[in-house]
Amino acid sequence: MFQEYAPFFGADDLDAMSAAFDAVWFQVCFWGIVTSPHQIRATRRKLAQVILAAACTGERTRERLQDVAFRAMSPVKQKASSW
Repeated sequence: MFQEYAPFFGADDLDAMSAAFDAVWFQVCFWGIVTSPHQIRATRRKLAQVILAAACTGERTRERLQDVAFRAMSPVKQKASSW
């Protein structure tokens, strides 16, 4: 997912970004709130943007990237709970 940013990040950074993405995406899927193809694409894009933005500001560990991304995705869960 983040390979196009390889010129800007090291291999370990890209691995951490991908692992954080996978972990948070798994949780979003577990919530069962993203169901349509459009919602899936939009939510995956938002998640990737959050992780990329955090990495650009210096967050480089999987744990920190995952934490930032999870907090950013929590409103998605809250919004869906009110549907």
